[in-house]
Amino acid sequence: MRAALMLFILISCQSASAQFEMQELKSSKPGIYIAVTTYPHFRETSPLTRLANSQIDDWVRDDQDRYITAVTGEYGDGMREINQEMAKEYGGKASNDAWEYSVGCRVTSFRPRNLISVLCRVFEYSGGAHPMTSYQVFNFGTLAGQERVLTLSDFFREGTSLPNGIGKVIVRKLKSPEGNSIGRIELNDNEVDKFVVEPDGLRFVFDQCELSCPAHELEAKLKIQDLGPDFRKDLLKK
Repeated sequence: MRAALMLFILISCQSASAQFEMQELKSSKPGIYIAVTTYPHFRETSPLTRLANSQIDDWVRDDQDRYITAVTGEYGDGMREINQEMAKEYGGKASNDAWEYSVGCRVTSFRPRNLISVLCRVFEYSGGAHPMTSYQVFNFGTLAGQERVLTLSDFFREGTSLPNGIGKVIVRKLKSPEGNSIGRIELNDNEVDKFVVEPDGLRFVFDQCELSCPAHELEAKLKIQDLGPDFRKDLLKK
């Protein structure tokens, strides 16, 4: 899991150019936790990049603060007590290793005045049976001269809905790093709202245990031809 996250961050850093730079927010308390977030900061000063920088910066700080507050507060104290009790019961020794929060982000689309899409993969461990992995996505665009956060409906022509059966298509394409499936036939529209934009389509992502509880998070790539005739492929053009 840790190796996969490092690869995710490495890909992000290698893709950086004059368009943006990768920044790091880090905090730690010896023997308690270490928290590291690697995220993009866009150098272009267009209204859209300013919006992206503001929202991404706010989330980075808020989410890392959420984790730190949890592991240094009553929740963290309670989990450490449980770990010690279980170690005694089973004749082992409670771990003194620091808990971990790691975030790696990558820019999946970047047109500084029209479209910015960022995918962040969040790995966190806070004393449970196993670590958890989740996603945070950011999609920003300029529509009708207004810079704003984009939703899935913005990528389909006005007055149309998501194509029938999109949930079934996603289920067929869902995969985890271990090739696990979810045992579902289709997804509801409200289950497909976490996505990022790529040059040839949309990538839908699902947190670990969001749809079922395999060992890893899940993702599905839908190319332009999978998204139906009402998909606004013009939004993906450079």
